[in-house]
Amino acid sequence: MKNPDLKKARKAINTIAEKENMTETDVRSEMKAAIAEGMRSADPAVKAMWEAVPSEGDVPEPEELIAWLAEQVRKKLKT
Repeated sequence: MKNPDLKKARKAINTIAEKENMTETDVRSEMKAAIAEGMRSADPAVKAMWEAVPSEGDVPEPEELIAWLAEQVRKKLKT
């Protein structure tokens, strides 16, 4: 994942935190819980989607997921 994309993702988390009157840590914690829940899905299509998300570890960090999703949207808009 390109560093500028991760920077934009960090900024998005900061923006969410400000709008929701939360800390960035709390936003990231909630996102991590949602990611963990999504990754537990038994649906083969959902599993395939999670396997497609690039990450440095076994579980994508919120920034990695945001950056990847943004890239998927950009690709869809180009078609």
